[in-house]
Amino acid sequence: MSRLVLIAVLFATVLVCIGCTEEIPETTVPTKASILADTKSLAETGDAEAQFQLGNLYAEGRIVPNDFVEATKWFRKSADQGLAKSQYTLGVIHSGGLGVPVDFAEGFVWYCLAAKSGLEDATEDCKSLAGELQPEELAIANKRIDELYEKIQSR
Repeated sequence: MSRLVLIAVLFATVLVCIGCTEEIPETTVPTKASILADTKSLAETGDAEAQFQLGNLYAEGRIVPNDFVEATKWFRKSADQGLAKSQYTLGVIHSGGLGVPVDFAEGFVWYCLAAKSGLEDATEDCKSLAGELQPEELAIANKRIDELYEKIQSR
C-alpha cells in the first residue's frame, strides 16, 4: 500500500512541476491613458461606437477633463453615421444647453432623428419639444430631419 501512495505522490509532484516550468502570462490592466488612446484611435478611423464612447468620456469628465464642446464634436460624428444613441444624446445636449446655447429646435431635430432611427425612448422627447416650437421653426426642423435622415441612409 505504501508503495502505491508513494507512486501517487511522485506522479502528482511531476504534474505540478510540469505546470511550474511553464511561464504564466502577465495580465495587464488597461490604464486610463491606454483606454483613451485606444478609444480615440478607433474613433478617428470612423468607428461610430468608439466616437460615441469618446464623446461620453468628454461629457462625463472620465479620464479626460469635462469638455462638452469636444463631446458634442464626437457625438455629432457618430450621429451622422446613424447611431441613434448619439442622436439622442445630441438632443439632450442642445435642449439642455450643455456646453452649447439652449436650442429647442436643434434638440427637437436630434430627438426626432433618434426616434426615426429606431430609438423608441426618443419619441416622447421629440413630441415634447415640438410643443416648444413655433410653426415656422417646426417646419424648418422637420425638413432638416428628413434631409439628415436621407443623408444617413444613403451612406
